Amino acid sequence: MTGNQTADRIDQIRAFNRFYTRHIGILDEGFLGQQYSLPEIRVLFEVAGDSSTTPHHWPIICAWTQAT
Repeated sequence: MTGNQTADRIDQIRAFNRFYTRHIGILDEGFLGQQYSLPEIRVLFEVAGDSSTTPHHWPIICAWTQAT
């Protein structure tokens, strides 16, 4: 598979994912009845798993979640 074919396949998969996440509303506010949306939950998950994140980073993260 060439680089262009790989890029095309990735674009197709991303388009499929975007279509269905919009269709079923998974990115709407209050994912699974929670106060956070799925993108916010994902950021918190990634931050929790990153041992290099320090309290210094929290104001930036909190500002981002409040702005979305």
